[in-house]
Amino acid sequence: MKRVFLLVLDSLGIGSTQDSYKFDDKGSNTLGHIAEYCYNKQFQRSDKKLLHIPFLTSLGIGKALEKSCGFFPLGLQKNINLIGSYAYCSEISTGKDTCSGHWEIAGSPVLKDWHYFKNIKNSFSERLLKKISNKTGINNFLGNMHSSGTEIIDLYGIEHIKTNFPIIYTSIDSVFQVACHEDYFGLNNLYNLCKNIRIVLDENNYNVCRVIARPFIGEKKKFCSYS
Repeated sequence: MKRVFLLVLDSLGIGSTQDSYKFDDKGSNTLGHIAEYCYNKQFQRSDKKLLHIPFLTSLGIGKALEKSCGFFPLGLQKNINLIGSYAYCSEISTGKDTCSGHWEIAGSPVLKDWHYFKNIKNSFSERLLKKISNKTGINNFLGNMHSSGTEIIDLYGIEHIKTNFPIIYTSIDSVFQVACHEDYFGLNNLYNLCKNIRIVLDENNYNVCRVIARPFIGEKKKFCSYS
């Protein structure tokens, strides 16, 4: 068997799936929207460059997008000599989550429903937080909302340093995310907290795909986080 190199451009979609409406994601087309944004902004920029991804376009990513969505996006070079084959596909997994896509690529699609914390604010119930507190000894948390990691750290980072309360948040994906400062809270303490949250979720039949630790460093809103 010949060797295959599989490169995954995570979160760079070329169209939406039939169940995208379930996740308020209908019309999603990340690459197409990025290219269109570049095209619409070209006359407002001094360099006037379009989205420049010559190797990917030569492999056929633009053509695959066209097949998927029915149109070729503005902002990508259309007339190019193709050096590879291209295609598009739609997953059969029921979830909207990174792991679901990766598992399906490996031949193990997710055919069950994940649990999602759908409330934008107070995303995690008092009942669940009480169980986490009983397991970990931590009685207070910051955040408890839908947010991106960088935004919620900017919002609660200083308060977290002062109080040592973990920052918890989620998103449209099936995730429980925890952000804590490496120095003030401790990296190992963050990892242990996430492990215990995983245990609580599993023991209480929360079918959550991932518990994510997001450590960060910095002072006075000059924070730097990484996954």
